[in-house]
Amino acid sequence: MWRVWSIDPHIRRQLTTQHGIVSRPQLVRAGLAENTIDRWVKSGRLIAIHRGVYAVGHFPPSPHAKTMAALLACGPRAVLSHRSAAALWGLIRYDGPTEVTAPTKRRRPGIVVHRHELTERDITCHYALPVTTPARTLKDLPTTSQAAPCTPGSRRQRSQIRSPERKAAPSDAAAASRHQEHSPAGGRSRSSQAKR
Repeated sequence: MWRVWSIDPHIRRQLTTQHGIVSRPQLVRAGLAENTIDRWVKSGRLIAIHRGVYAVGHFPPSPHAKTMAALLACGPRAVLSHRSAAALWGLIRYDGPTEVTAPTKRRRPGIVVHRHELTERDITCHYALPVTTPARTLKDLPTTSQAAPCTPGSRRQRSQIRSPERKAAPSDAAAASRHQEHSPAGGRSRSSQAKR
């Protein structure tokens, strides 16, 4: 049986830091030919989650694999935001479409893309996922009423919000490196703002 550990060490490192998810540009940079990637998809070695975003061999057990796939599908500067960010921080319960903020017009099933300005101060990492800070997340929550349907849990956001300080985590260098590697130009600074 083909095993994940038989592939390039560079890809293995990305799988470890990306919850078992990898993008086509990352595979190409690791030395895989486009036709090899297509062949791996047909044989089941790669499982397409979104266009150009794959799980390797099986859908990973990480609870954050779906979120990482959504971020990779929306480009190198995509950041988890709004209700999805609030759920990651433990501020609300939410199981609706993944919400991200990204300077892109890409549309993917199951993902709600917001386009507005973010600065470095608005972004951090939590569970190796680029995400808006608790303060920015609380600022964004009131704007989500028309973005996507609420789940039963998220309709009660105000009563469920808890102090974000208890959940805050330090910045994750591995996730920041992953975002730079995913960029075709070698990674652009997040200080360049995402715009609508």
